[in-house]
Amino acid sequence: MGKLTILALLSVLALAEIVTALRITTTVVEDDNIPEQRSHEQIQTKQQLQHCQTYLREIARRPATRRGQGDRLEQCCNDLRSLDQECRCQGLQQAILHQQQQQQQQTHQGEGFQERLLKEAETLPSKCDTTPRTCSFQRPRWI
Repeated sequence: MGKLTILALLSVLALAEIVTALRITTTVVEDDNIPEQRSHEQIQTKQQLQHCQTYLREIARRPATRRGQGDRLEQCCNDLRSLDQECRCQGLQQAILHQQQQQQQQTHQGEGFQERLLKEAETLPSKCDTTPRTCSFQRPRWI
């Protein structure tokens, strides 16, 4: 009888071990890339802020000619406002990079083009009355 009790107890313990091993544990892992991925998708939807690219390019080429840029600025601002707040500076960064790549493929845009492009992009959120109010972009060594 004692052996049967020990055998039954061992069977129950073994069964409990199997049940414990089979228990499914759900772990929520927060992926830091999800907001970045969402921003990337939003920016792509807005064609890498095409209106902002056009506005920045025109202002950087002809800084004294701000007249007639109101419509372009408003279109750019609409694009910026349509992005989540945390995506706006990243979107402007991509617009800058795209313009820099185009500028390298074309003829020289004149001295200071890159610096004017960056300065204008940094203050663009403020001009559009969006948050963040400014963006900060790292200057390449050659500026």
